[in-house]
Amino acid sequence: MRIAFGAALGFGILAKYSFVIFAIALVIAAMFDRDKRRAMVSPWVALGVAVTLPLVLPQFAWLAEHAPSQHLVRGNQPLDWIANLGRIVETTLRVAASTVAFFLPFGLIWLVVFWKAVRQLPAQDIGTAHHARFLEHLFLAIAAIAFVAIAVVQSDRPRSHYLFVLVPLVPYLFLRFGAAMTDRQVRRYAALISLSGVVLIGTLVGKYFIEPLIHEDCEDHVPYDTFADKLREAGFKRGTIFAYFHRDPLAGNLRVRFPESRVVSAKHPGAIPPAGETPGQCLIIWPLKGAEDPKSATIRTANESRLATKLSYEIPSKVTSASLPPWGNRRNQIGFALIEGGAGDCR
Repeated sequence: MRIAFGAALGFGILAKYSFVIFAIALVIAAMFDRDKRRAMVSPWVALGVAVTLPLVLPQFAWLAEHAPSQHLVRGNQPLDWIANLGRIVETTLRVAASTVAFFLPFGLIWLVVFWKAVRQLPAQDIGTAHHARFLEHLFLAIAAIAFVAIAVVQSDRPRSHYLFVLVPLVPYLFLRFGAAMTDRQVRRYAALISLSGVVLIGTLVGKYFIEPLIHEDCEDHVPYDTFADKLREAGFKRGTIFAYFHRDPLAGNLRVRFPESRVVSAKHPGAIPPAGETPGQCLIIWPLKGAEDPKSATIRTANESRLATKLSYEIPSKVTSASLPPWGNRRNQIGFALIEGGAGDCR
């Protein structure tokens, strides 16, 4: 089991680096439990960690070489204590708001259905109380780590998708208040959660058909297949594609359509795959919406990256467009510059 835990920890970290927060919080919470504290000093735990390290160390070694400095922290000059206190308060409020949003609609449905159970605060048996206390310690550890990240590390980039570490709150609520829940309430809750899932799927389907009628920037409707065909018609065969990232995720989508070429995102210009054995073309590409002067922003980022393209901001470029599905009533445009012989290491 501990070996499986080590593998799960490794894959979790590779999937999302913030999984480390969850792992550290688990260790801290285990220190407050006598039985788990004893288990932590078992050689099997060391073996589990030994399984984790080969999975994550290559990725961390790559990050140490390629990740920009202070990637997850505030990059400005040091703040005075008043300004820093204001930043801490502001970021903490943002984390609190994100936490509330993360648990909607689950939290609202749960409160409506089990309000009486919450008010009664039922007694627990020894086993249930033991598990509930462990989860309480886990949440306190997560809160402490978050505060250290905000106040000491000065991270000011809280994101709602980091909050998956709070998913154990769901079983905690049932452990803590389950004794006061009736079978009818549980069935009602299950029905409402199931209905929410159906509504969510219906909303996504409706968004696909309705959004192009009322919104101009439909990033989920960009016809990447059509754009790929038009880029081939413009003369691009293979080589390196350097793509701007805002608002349309060009890099990831073009990587699928041009598997024989390497694709570099301007969002992560340090993440550059190895070049092919045969030099190819250099394609610089950008969306025409979402950034101020996107052509200049893309060329500047390419010039400053390890590709060292040394391109002129006045390089000739073209614009191509395609209709947005499903109605074809709106069009999306992208600009691009194609350098036949390549530019720097962009080839």
